[in-house]
Amino acid sequence: MYRRYNNPEMAQQQQQQQSGGRCKSVIQVWLEKFDEYEKTGNGQLSRYEMRQLTADLGNPSDTELSFMKYFREIDQDGDAQISKQEFLDILKEKDPESYKEAQVRLNLFKKLDPDQNGKVQLNELKAGLEYYGIDVSKVNGLDTDGDGNVSFSEFQENFRYTR
Repeated sequence: MYRRYNNPEMAQQQQQQQSGGRCKSVIQVWLEKFDEYEKTGNGQLSRYEMRQLTADLGNPSDTELSFMKYFREIDQDGDAQISKQEFLDILKEKDPESYKEAQVRLNLFKKLDPDQNGKVQLNELKAGLEYYGIDVSKVNGLDTDGDGNVSFSEFQENFRYTR
């Protein structure tokens, strides 16, 4: 299912992108794309948003019928939305190690984001990480766009777990 939507050339380019001196994994790049296309702020992709995302990731000429079949396969809970978890699940086979790391970060971020709006205020983030016994010395560096909140993309890309 996933390989239909994988452009090998694009995946290679994505892996070569640099972030703070380290290569981004395919999963990191795709999660950034998820956040870029998720327009409603509910942490889920509509059919339209997912259609745009798959076209951007190298599948522009697919028919609507095959896209709808693909969408239904991904939409595990049948709510006509693709959650970040469902999106991560399609990437699982591509990069299992990065998938595991992303899964840990996603689960932690969900715990820190009780209203599930995809953003956590810096002070809430610090308090939450302290609660879980996690080093908070670099929390201020997580807000890369300076809006006072940490999005999941910022958290995913910049957070390094240490106790």
